[in-house]
Amino acid sequence: EDYSYSQVLFRNDPASKMGLVKIHFPDMNSYIYSSVRFVIPSVIFTLVLLVTFIFTIVVIFRQKRYTEMRNDFINNMTHELKTPIAAAYSAVDALLNYRQGEDPSKRAQYLQLCLDQLSHLSGLVEQILDMSLERRRKQELHREPVSIRALFERLTRLYSLRAGRPVHFLTEVVPPDLSLQADPELLSQAIGNLIDNAIKYSLGEPEITLWAGCEGAFYAVTVSDRGCGIPSASVGRIFDKFYRVPAGDRHDVKGYGLGLYHVRQIVERHGGRITVSPRPRGGSIFKIQIPK
Repeated sequence: EDYSYSQVLFRNDPASKMGLVKIHFPDMNSYIYSSVRFVIPSVIFTLVLLVTFIFTIVVIFRQKRYTEMRNDFINNMTHELKTPIAAAYSAVDALLNYRQGEDPSKRAQYLQLCLDQLSHLSGLVEQILDMSLERRRKQELHREPVSIRALFERLTRLYSLRAGRPVHFLTEVVPPDLSLQADPELLSQAIGNLIDNAIKYSLGEPEITLWAGCEGAFYAVTVSDRGCGIPSASVGRIFDKFYRVPAGDRHDVKGYGLGLYHVRQIVERHGGRITVSPRPRGGSIFKIQIPK
């Protein structure tokens, strides 16, 4: 649509053609578009800059969090490795320099202490190696039928001895002869890590319930405790590598922040999933689900 405008400049001389101004717009829409077409790229560029800035801030804070988690891991690892070394060193020093080896009972006691500490140290190193991505990729699953009842009995005996205090276990397997196709060593590590956490984070005499059964298309194994529970703010992060639930000034429970991460890796390699939920009257319920 055409638009034309005219204006007389010299009204006293209407016959003069020099006093008439005419403006003609062949297409008003094209004129308006040409006026604003340079604004649109500016708006888009500004939005891109804003999104890039926000993304950069998120990455910086994420890197900061990972750096803090790495430093905590190094500190915890150093303490955990030095403890059994110092204990074994003290025992050997007592045998060599303080004539403790002359008493057979004392000698056996100190040697057993060395053996226990070296075994503990070996387990810590093995746990760190298991976190290696290259090792996890190369390690193949050796699936075979695993009797859950037998696995529960072995783990309850093992962790009752390791705990150094009374631990009350309640186990239930439905049906009693339940078995599932899994790597027995890795499955034992996963459930064992959950039991170990339940003991470490329980005050007094821990009460732990182990249950296994079928839930639709999955085999399910749960480890329940009556410990201190997990804050809701940490539930979504406890399976992350190096993450540990903040405990303020408490330092009575040591660890790398790798146990639950290792459990998640094992379960996912079996094609399953792991979840955690609060237990009524305190504590947590960890559930492992593996496809049938």
